[in-house]
Amino acid sequence: MKGFLALLVCIGTLSWGAGEKVGASSEERTFHGDIEPILRVKCMPCHRENGVGPFPLETFDQVKSRAPLIQTVTMQSKMPPADALSDYGKVRKFEKLTDLELLKFQEWVSQKMPSGKPHPWPKIEFPDWELGKPDLIIKAKDMPKVRSEGAPYSPELRILLGLETPRVLRAFDIRPTSPAVWRRALVARAYPIRERKDVFHSTGVDALRLIGSWGVGGLPWRLPGGAGVALAPGDELAVSPLWQPSGKEESGDFEIGLYFEAGTKSEPSWITLGQRDFALPPQDTFTTLTNDQTLAEDSVVVAVVPEARLYARMIRLLATPPGGKASVVFFVFNWDSEWANSYVFDKPVELVKGTKLDLEMTYDNSGHAFGNDRVIPTEVKFGPGDRDELCWLHVQLVAKRGSHGLN
Repeated sequence: MKGFLALLVCIGTLSWGAGEKVGASSEERTFHGDIEPILRVKCMPCHRENGVGPFPLETFDQVKSRAPLIQTVTMQSKMPPADALSDYGKVRKFEKLTDLELLKFQEWVSQKMPSGKPHPWPKIEFPDWELGKPDLIIKAKDMPKVRSEGAPYSPELRILLGLETPRVLRAFDIRPTSPAVWRRALVARAYPIRERKDVFHSTGVDALRLIGSWGVGGLPWRLPGGAGVALAPGDELAVSPLWQPSGKEESGDFEIGLYFEAGTKSEPSWITLGQRDFALPPQDTFTTLTNDQTLAEDSVVVAVVPEARLYARMIRLLATPPGGKASVVFFVFNWDSEWANSYVFDKPVELVKGTKLDLEMTYDNSGHAFGNDRVIPTEVKFGPGDRDELCWLHVQLVAKRGSHGLN
């Protein structure tokens, strides 16, 4: 059902795309002339040697051998993983393939995938750290191994920072040892060991401890100017990766780069919208759960973290200022819990005091639902199990005081 919904949207955009001529072309499509330029911008940043993609797409032979798979995931809008939209600008690093780019690839495949004349494209330089060299790099070694088989899962890992003086965190980035098995990671301040409490629970993250998120193809987490997270000597980080088994046991080790700022900064905060103790009836019509909150002060939205499982389909967050019209802060049409990612806003989203935030989460508990692929549909409830469901959206805010540019 997930793929079918995405395919309908893709077919619709191919038929009614705004501003692009996407009719069938008699022009020969070649790899080097038509496909390689698209790959260099939208695929190779992840799909390259030692990249976060599960395989490289840098050469003609590599792409030709994967052409059927590429056709499927691009037509289903699963790749590039840029599923989130916002009226306030980019929420992910990469954008979807345009209608014309999709059509070029389909035509190239239908024309038996000619190579064409190689083009002397300049070498693409990919930085080790997107935000530049970190102020502190922590090597998280001897982490649990990523198991070889099974569904994606999320352990909680602890890292000792080893700080000698208090610091203010403004940004972080992650470099996994085995990047192809990582989907995303949530980073939080761990509870002291003596409290015997986890930040990440089977029924939702403890947002009061959450710092931010990292994801494949996502924008790096960073706070706007004037904001920071206070860290003290003895503090530990809790990191919860979403690991996708690859068929063989992989290393769970990684490096996390931290970027600090001097001085006292305003702390970001989180608000959580959602519901618990709900039930989704087995039916062929969608069920939508809602929740709302009103901002108590002028605020800047930094990031959002959705938490939902197999039955969720659409997630939408609207913002309505006092006396104004609603706008879309965050929207995912085809939620896929196996590709839950990092959603950081490229530009600060400024909202005034009194703005009402409305969350809508839509679920499918029909016989076609992905969560019902092996069972007859029954009532689905809020809970900790894989076949239970969640309804949370955590919104990270910074109080608006003066300039909030990103740097």
